[in-house]
Formats: sequence, C-alpha cells, structure tokens
Amino acid sequence: MPTFGAQAKAYDGRTESIIGRAELPVQVAGVTHILNVALVNSMDDECLLGADFYRTFNAIVHPRENLLQIEGASERVALEAVTSGKSSNICSLQIGLSEVTELQREEIRQLVDRILPTGEVPVGCTSWAEHRIIVDESQRPVKQRYYPVSKKLEEDMHSQVRELLAAGHIRRSSSEWSSPVVMVRKANGSYRLCIDYRKLNAVTKVSAYPIPNMDIILRKLQSAKFITTLDLSAAFHQVPMSAGSEKYTAFTVPGLGLFEWTRMPYGVAGGPATFQELADKIIGPEMEPVAFAYIDDIIIATATYAEHLKWLEHVLKRINQAGLTINRDKSFFCRSEVKYLGVIVDKNGFRPDPDKIAPVTEMTAPKTLKQLRRFLGMASWYRKFLENFATIADPLNKLLKKNTKYIWGEEQQAAFERIKALIASAPMLSRPSFEHEFVVQTDASDSGLGAVLTQTIDGEEKVLCFASRTLNKAERNYSVTERECLAVLWAIQKFRPYVEGYRFRVITDHSSLRWLHNLRNPTGKLSRWSLELQQFDYIVEHRKAPTTLCRMHCLAYTRMKATKAQVASIIINEKAEDSWYNKLLAKCREKKRQQVLFECHEEPTSGHLGRHKTYERLAMRYYWPSAHRDVTKYVRECQICQQCKVQQLAPAGLMGRRAITRPWSVVAGDTMGPFPRSAQGKRVHHHLHGSLYKMDRSGTCTQSQRAHDSQTSARKSIFCDLALRRYFTPITAQSIKII
Repeated sequence: MPTFGAQAKAYDGRTESIIGRAELPVQVAGVTHILNVALVNSMDDECLLGADFYRTFNAIVHPRENLLQIEGASERVALEAVTSGKSSNICSLQIGLSEVTELQREEIRQLVDRILPTGEVPVGCTSWAEHRIIVDESQRPVKQRYYPVSKKLEEDMHSQVRELLAAGHIRRSSSEWSSPVVMVRKANGSYRLCIDYRKLNAVTKVSAYPIPNMDIILRKLQSAKFITTLDLSAAFHQVPMSAGSEKYTAFTVPGLGLFEWTRMPYGVAGGPATFQELADKIIGPEMEPVAFAYIDDIIIATATYAEHLKWLEHVLKRINQAGLTINRDKSFFCRSEVKYLGVIVDKNGFRPDPDKIAPVTEMTAPKTLKQLRRFLGMASWYRKFLENFATIADPLNKLLKKNTKYIWGEEQQAAFERIKALIASAPMLSRPSFEHEFVVQTDASDSGLGAVLTQTIDGEEKVLCFASRTLNKAERNYSVTERECLAVLWAIQKFRPYVEGYRFRVITDHSSLRWLHNLRNPTGKLSRWSLELQQFDYIVEHRKAPTTLCRMHCLAYTRMKATKAQVASIIINEKAEDSWYNKLLAKCREKKRQQVLFECHEEPTSGHLGRHKTYERLAMRYYWPSAHRDVTKYVRECQICQQCKVQQLAPAGLMGRRAITRPWSVVAGDTMGPFPRSAQGKRVHHHLHGSLYKMDRSGTCTQSQRAHDSQTSARKSIFCDLALRRYFTPITAQSIKII
C-alpha cells in the first residue's frame, strides 16, 4: 500500500520512515485477528500495544496482576512491562515531514533527560502550597456508613488503600468525620478508588480563586508551531494537606477501618482552586502568551525552535523547584499537533478531538428526559464550533419545558441527527489576530439568534468563533427589525473580549442598526440598546440574506432540462403522496348553496345542529367566501328550529346609567303602607323621587305625602300635586304599580 511520506515518530522526535503497510494476522492466546500495520526498515525497540489492538481484540488489562484478558480466550496472558529509560520510545504515527531536525531532536532528548529523572520516580510533594478545608465550627461532623461492595471490589479497594498507605498519602485516623468509598470503573475495566465527599463539600467554605477560561487560553496561543504539553503524576496528591484539615478527609474502608489523607484528595471542594493557585505561582502571567496552565494541564507553544527550547527548560526547572513530578509517558515534547483541553491544537488553530466527540456522534436517540439532557449537555460544549446551534436544537429544548409531554417525533429526530452531523464535521477555528479587522456577522430567526466572528487574513476568511442562543417568550414577540437589532447587540456583547477597543465591521441582512440610529427619541429598550452600542467603534455593512452567515461551498451541478410531461408527472405524483392535497375542498357555486345548506342542516343525518356545528359539517367538503355568514342566516331563519328549540337569549345584564337631560326628567314613585291609621285617618305614604343632575343618579329630590289609601285615583292626584304642578313634566315615570 502507498505511504505518501508517512513517518513513525517517537516522543523525543526521532523518526523512522514507513516503507509500506500490510494487513497482518496476529494471534494472541489462541484468538486471531487481522491488524493493519506499518512497515519500517528497522526497529531497535519493542512494540507497544496500542489502542487499535485493544479495540480489535476487545482486550482488558489487569494492571495489578499484570495480565491481559482477551475476549474469546480461555486464559489470561502475562504482560511484559517496558521500562521508561533512554532506550524506550512512545511512538506515534505522524503524516508528513517533521518540524525539527535530527540534531534538534537530540537536543530535546538531552534537555528532558538532564532535568527530569528517569525510571520509577515517586510522586512529589510541593512546599509552595497546601490545601486547607474550612468548616463552620458549629457544624456537626458528617458521618456516613460505607457502601457495601462485592468481594472482588473489596479486594481491589484494599490493594489500593495499602499502596496509598505505603506511599504516605494516607494514614490511619480517629476523626469524627467519615465519608464512604466509591469504586469507579475505568475504560480498561479496572477500578479507581474514589471518595464520596458530597456531604463534606456541602458544608465547606470554598476559595474564590478563579479558574482560567479554556477558550481564552486556546485563543491566546498565538504562535503554536512548536508545542509541548506536560502532565503531572497524580497532580492533586502532590499538594499536602494543611495541619488540622486532615480529619475532614477521613474515609471508611470496609474491613480495614478509618483513614485520612495527608495529601490533597480528588473530589474535595476547593481542590481545583488550590492547585490552580499553585500552577499560577509556577507559570505566572509573565510567561504569557508562551506558557499556560489550566489546573494540572500545562502547555508551551512558540513560533521558533530556539524560543521553544528556552521556554521548555525554564518551565521544567520551575516545576522541579516547586517539588512536582512530571509523568514523562503522558507528556509530549516539541510537537506540531497535540491534544489539549479536549481539542486538537496546531499552528492553524484548534478543532474538536475525534476521540472526545465519538461518544456524542455514536449516541442513539434519547428515550428519557435524563438522556436528552445528557446529550444536550455534551453537544453544547461544542457549540462554539457549530453555526446556529441554538436554533437547530430548539425542537429538543422544547421537550425540557415544564408541563410538556416527552414525545420524540420526526422534528426532534431531524434536529438530533443534524447536531451529530455538524459535530462530526466541525470546522477548524482560527486564533484572533489583533492586527487585522474583526467582522461580526449576525442573523435572527423566529426562534433564535446566531452570530459568527471572522477575520480576513491573506485574502482568506477565517472563522474565530460561532455563537447562538434561543429567544425567550417575550423576545419572540419582537418585530423582525427589533430581533435583528437584538442579534447585533447580543453578538457584540458576546464577542466583546475581542472587539472592544478596536474598529470592527458588523454585517447583517437587515437595515436594523440604521433604523435604530435614525429613530427619533427612542424610549424603553430601544433607548438602552442605542446607548449600549454607542460605546463601540464599528461600521455597518448590509449583506443580502442568502449570503449572511453562509460558509458552505456550493457543489458543482449540471443544469437539466425537463419536458412538460415530466414536470406534470412529478406534480401529480407529489400531490398523490402529500396528505395536504387530499384535504382540498370543492368550491360551491352560488346556485347550489341552498341545497348544500339544506343537506348540512335539515337532512335527518344533520339533525338541525347549531350554526357552529353546521358550518363545521359544511367546511369538511365545501367552501365559498361567505359560507359562515350564509350558514348563520340559514340556521336563524330555519322554521323547524324556531318552533321546536328553546329561544337562546343572553342573560340579563346589570342596571346601567340613565342619561338625565334636565331636572325632574325622570320620576320614580312608590307607596309604603298600610300603617296604623293616623288621627286624620291616613294609612299610607306616597313618595316621588325626581332626578336633579345629568348623569348622576345620586342627586335626587324626594317629595312625600300621606293618603287615606293606595288606590289608583289617590296616586294620580298626588302625582299631579307633587310633580306636574311644582316641577317640569317628566319624560319617564317609574313605578311598581301603574299610576
């Protein structure tokens, strides 16, 4: 098979030219598989079993027994360890030519051997920092029972505890505090001893020392032609615990008793902050932008070999001065491409690590909310590589809302597959160059906002970062212009660490900013938006919608000519397969409308339904512009409905105001009695109430007169005496009894 100049490269830079490839049958413990191997002229060192071997043979390593278990084999295979002396090499396959010469490779090897010890090296212990656990004195000690485990796991647990005890990382304890041990299964099948410190962390006062932003570190690696990454051996265990804090780390081991840590354990709150503070003492801000430390992950990147050699020596010496130990097997020196913080870094920028994205792209459709949250959490980490991620993931995010039934439909499946495809084909993101102009491109849809930060360097447009978010309920009611303004404002704030203090361009497919700038006396949110944008120095460029945020190259196509018969056939077939066209209605002519109304309302199968149900029955088959109005009129005039149905009237409303045109225009009369007869022989009282003011029923005048009885003639006489003769003739008279 052709090789195209491929080389096998050791960690110290030494290479061997690959002269070909072959498919070689390999048999281990009676199990045979075909492996794709690289052929070289000579190899003085032993071969190491790589990841492809373990995947093909489905092999599991048992490090304590030093045995290899292979699927389908009847017995385990003894492994032979390779020492880490000068003669051993950790090989990797590199396509293309090396960045360094043979002399430079030798210089790197000598430098590393001179500063770093070889062979088995115990884990170091620094004197530059110590971890302190602060708990409120009034807090009662957290005391938890251990978790029951199987006999096999208990043996692994005891073995690891004895190793830690022999190394001096733990000691026996009589503390009042106790946390349980958890055995976590690793990828190779073995188990790691961990402590469940969740209840201790809940009552611990955590340091506010900041952890660096990973994206900022990756973008500050301006010159990354020569890269070195350093890995510390059991990094947290190289930091001692402060006096008095050991008792809080106590943990129970079934069958062995109670132990506490003398070194900082993994899982305690504040541990990352403590180690980050130590890393900043070793690799301080004065080393930027050459060397950075994210907790225990250290990277050195330079543009030239000489500069790289100088900084590598300086960093290694600082680590030695701090008393820390470096894991040489997991460190990579003077590479042109390395894996760092979950991405692959090289001189052109950084892109997702295929090994890290494999669990996302290989996931099956989530069946529960928990699985969906897990997928979105993993996919969201790569959203800076994905254009319009929020808009694409909107159908999935809708399932996370409260009181929403989990129904996985075609829309969700399409969004799920598209996200996986985008992650699998995620582009390379470039690093910002502050000597070139930044370009912010924005777009807004009905459900989300999207933005991309780019630069044009040497005539090539390079993508620096993608950003997106969904619109909330209120923002979805914005007009198109307001959404475009919001997209620009949000994008500038998102990319503020890059564009602030520089003149940049804003490209949008809508004249939103011009509208905002030309708006007279803006108020509310528009006023706030206008003020926030005034602090930035930018120019606006309008770009038509099809080209905004467009980064996909169009594939070449051939223009095809079709006949009318072919087009008609396609239309007929598509209509037949489309369920929407099966619901088309017949347009009813005017002369047949009465017959249709009769069939939908008066036929025995129709049952003289009301206007709404009659219209629903008609709308299933027919349509004309005034159909609803005609149905309402037909049902209202139906003779059978008028004769047989109860009249439907609106309920009586509350009493309303009466318009008063002049005093005493409205008169109300009432009679009270009979009462005990008076000395004059009168038994009833007649009252008249007359209105005095317009539109005011409270302003009334009351006239009263006693009478012998309540006969009609007596009421008429009193009405004439009290109203007609004294005041105006009333327009309206109100009375319970007819006057």
